[in-house]
This record gives sequence, structure tokens and C-alpha cells, in this order.
Amino acid sequence: MIIRGFAALVISAVLGIGTLVVVNNASNDANDTAKEITRQSLQYQKDAMKDADAQSKAIQAGVDKQVEDAQKQIDDATN
Repeated sequence: MIIRGFAALVISAVLGIGTLVVVNNASNDANDTAKEITRQSLQYQKDAMKDADAQSKAIQAGVDKQVEDAQKQIDDATN
């Protein structure tokens, strides 16, 4: 009887430790996945900001050119 009780205790301890190891590994995998998703999201935001900045500069350059052209037309018309 004592041997069966001890064996049951040992088996229970092994199963408990095994469960903790599996849960810990799953948790580590989940953390790694979350970090990778965050990294990709931040990279996407960074790239989107670069693209928006480039578009904004291109638009501003177009507006500046139109203003210069309009000013030149006004100057030509008044002279």
C-alpha cells in the first residue's frame, strides 16, 4: 500500500512538472509571437510614415510650382 501511494505521488509530481514545462513553453511561444507582431506593426507604421512624408513633399512641391507659375503669369500680365 505504501509503495502504491508513493508511486502515485511520484507519477502525480512528474505529470505536474510536465504540465508546467508545456505551459511555460507555450507561454514563451505566445510571447515571441506577440513580439514579432508588434515589431512588424511598428515597421509597417514606420514605412507608412515615410510614404506619407514623401507624398506630402511631392504635393507641396506641386503647390509651390503652381504658385510660382501663377505669380509669373501675374507679373507678365502687369508688365
